[in-house]
Amino acid sequence: MQKCALNQMQAITVAFIGSYITQNGHSPTITEMAKDANVDGNTISTPLNALLKKGAITKVPSIAHSI
Repeated sequence: MQKCALNQMQAITVAFIGSYITQNGHSPTITEMAKDANVDGNTISTPLNALLKKGAITKVPSIAHSI
């Protein structure tokens, strides 16, 4: 799958995920990402799904810390 260009918010989200993994040794949960973005978990799901579709991130369904 060819990766598409990311918009500014998507790039910030990917950078946050990378930074979190570097600092903690695992990816953040949706709850942790929502807390950092000051939004609820449902709100953060939309940009995450867009990143998944673009191939910018991968995730194992039903497993925490799997981004």
